[in-house]
Amino acid sequence: MKKIKRGLAVALAAALLPIGGISSAYAADKPVDLYITQDVVPGSVNTEMYTSIQEFLYSNVINGSIDKNGAVYIYPRNSITRGEFVIMIVNALGLKQKGNAMSFADLKPGSAYYNAATIASSHGIIKGIGGKFAPGQKITRAEIAVMVYRAFQSSVPFKDVTATKGFTDVPAGSYPWAFEAIYKSAANGIVKGSGTLFKPTDNATRGEAIVMMNRALHQEAVTANEQTEAATFLKNHILKGQDLLVKQDFKGLTNLYGREGTGFYRAVINNYSTLVQDIMNEGAKMTYVPDQDFTVKPVYVSGHFAAFSVKDYTYSLTVELNSTTMTAPKDASALYRMKKDSSGNWQVYDIQPYSDDYMNLIYFGYER
Repeated sequence: MKKIKRGLAVALAAALLPIGGISSAYAADKPVDLYITQDVVPGSVNTEMYTSIQEFLYSNVINGSIDKNGAVYIYPRNSITRGEFVIMIVNALGLKQKGNAMSFADLKPGSAYYNAATIASSHGIIKGIGGKFAPGQKITRAEIAVMVYRAFQSSVPFKDVTATKGFTDVPAGSYPWAFEAIYKSAANGIVKGSGTLFKPTDNATRGEAIVMMNRALHQEAVTANEQTEAATFLKNHILKGQDLLVKQDFKGLTNLYGREGTGFYRAVINNYSTLVQDIMNEGAKMTYVPDQDFTVKPVYVSGHFAAFSVKDYTYSLTVELNSTTMTAPKDASALYRMKKDSSGNWQVYDIQPYSDDYMNLIYFGYER
């Protein structure tokens, strides 16, 4: 009976995340456990850093470090290397090689940072140090400001340098390779100093690097049409899922969520796929009637990341198995977060239900 009750609860969660069986095509996806960090929890870092780390981890921009027991650590206060930061840029922007790339004496094809460095150099984001990339070298705050500025120069409306108060440790004429990037990034609030100091030669921490990068991502300019396209994608994504769930077309759901979902969102789907298959194979009967008059309102939309609040998302769902009947919570309203893939297509990478009942069903598979 315990197995049946848990299976019913998972089937109910399928109303929000229609999950059916996930094919072997997605077997390489990370399991849910690899999205749960041991050293970054609410209160362990400031709110901005916590949110930025969560967004990057859930969207597969970063993976964190996995110990021998399978536990995930971000080490936000540790230094970050040039190679690690360049991989972060390439993943966040979904970059592909564009034209000619530089050759670096210390990088060979097949090495850990070769692809990311090749792609980044083809976009003019990195230029190396004396013919080398130095992937293992700790990255400084000035270097991060330069790389971020180059990566977002065409998509973020940077303010004039004169709009920023001067840093006493970055006076006029100093750091000619980084001066403009530091001040323009500071004018936009992408990088911040400590009082009147920027500390350009200090090594950046992993947490700082993630925050700086995420600030830039949120400032990418989009047109009204692009914002509408993102909203339309999400609404259609939900409607298509509803239609397939009404038809109980689990193969279609597999394809939909494999194509239009990624990261943590798809990991949750994979996590429950077997349980849903079990209960349906046991002869469960499901009746699902969705309300299609939900609203999709933007929280923010940028060039590569977006978040939408989906409200008034209600339905009726009943699952029957033998003598056991269960009815789901009626409100599936939630915050949806999305990221563009390397082909420029939106994918949902996270969902945060507003209802505690639904949060428990999705993340734990039972009602507390």
